[in-house]
Amino acid sequence: MYKTMIPVEVLQDCVRLACHAPSYNNPYPTSQTCLALIDFALTTYVTEAQRRRVEAIRNRHTGRTPFGAPANWSKFERTMRAATDGRLAYVDVIGDGDRSDIEEAIALAGRLQPVQPTRNGRNGWWTTPSDRDCSNNKTSVGRDQAALVVISAVDDTRRALLCCGESLSQVLIEATMAGLATAITTDVVQIAMTRRPLSDVLHFAE
Repeated sequence: MYKTMIPVEVLQDCVRLACHAPSYNNPYPTSQTCLALIDFALTTYVTEAQRRRVEAIRNRHTGRTPFGAPANWSKFERTMRAATDGRLAYVDVIGDGDRSDIEEAIALAGRLQPVQPTRNGRNGWWTTPSDRDCSNNKTSVGRDQAALVVISAVDDTRRALLCCGESLSQVLIEATMAGLATAITTDVVQIAMTRRPLSDVLHFAE
């Protein structure tokens, strides 16, 4: 047993940050009741990169208001692709030529499947609650200029779906570390009518 006991609050904070990450890798895939296995061990040092990653998990926010164009996008895209494994999940950036079709599909999905309170609650699982007033963003930014990134599983197996979630988590953290705002849009892939244009752009079979 360690001579110095770790305060319970520190352990609670560690678990809370881990939950915000948000991907878990179940150590026992055959067990539906095991969410995660967490080990705690002493370390002699913490790197600056590790500190920045923790702060990114702590600071990531989400929102539905229009975004401005991301600064230094080409540099971040290289970072994003280096941080994800293309063999485990597909990471595609929607080009300008296809953007209008995808934006129309996203808008249609929003009308067909309005935002529910439970969905906002799910967003809170892996983001930090924000007290910032974002109501002025629509006035200052106008039309959404955000880069559109699609992260897809390589197949329909449980392992592939897990890797897709882990890649999403990695992209979100890398974006926050780079000072970029992020928002997750899943409605467009939940409805066949709006999923089809996305499949056509990415050349996926429906």
